[in-house]
Amino acid sequence: KLYPYLKKILNDKNNDLYTALKISAIGNIMDSAIFKDLDVMECIDHQLDIDFTICDIEIFKKDIVKAKTLLILGDNAGEAVFDRIFIESLPENLKVYYATRQAPIINDATLSDTKSAGLDNCSTLISSGCMTPGTVLKDCSDECMDIFDKADIVISKGQGNYEGLEDYSRKVYFLLKAKCDMIANRFSVPVMSYIFKLSK
Repeated sequence: KLYPYLKKILNDKNNDLYTALKISAIGNIMDSAIFKDLDVMECIDHQLDIDFTICDIEIFKKDIVKAKTLLILGDNAGEAVFDRIFIESLPENLKVYYATRQAPIINDATLSDTKSAGLDNCSTLISSGCMTPGTVLKDCSDECMDIFDKADIVISKGQGNYEGLEDYSRKVYFLLKAKCDMIANRFSVPVMSYIFKLSK
């Protein structure tokens, strides 16, 4: 029932890309390791009223016009359906890859989670090969690294992926909610801020 609920939200906003991106970001707090007793629908409605503190969506809009391939590095198992909404809002000619963990780590998304959410209908699912919470490039599979290096756009979701990629040389869009002081301080934002930031 969550997918049609999210789809209606986006349809009511005329399939606005900002709203689709925000829905994907909201999925990042569906994190059972942090939030134990969320009323999901109530939480979504509340979070939709909170804007991004940092949002490079105008740069992203220009990038996707030119891009042929996009890699999304997934994070939590609970957010896969939120990411599906975002992916379905992107241009149809954009080839989307969605990378997940090799196996369950805390609450990280795996291939079975993403298939259950229907992500295999709108993207090509791959395993990152990582067995750690967050993407550690030296531990990634050859397939994942090849796509990571060649993709026109990379979106990294969540704090764990950010920590593994923040110093990497290629440009990456980081999509996350700053859930702790350390991450918030790195972006110079208040804790619990939404962030969509292109790396330098």
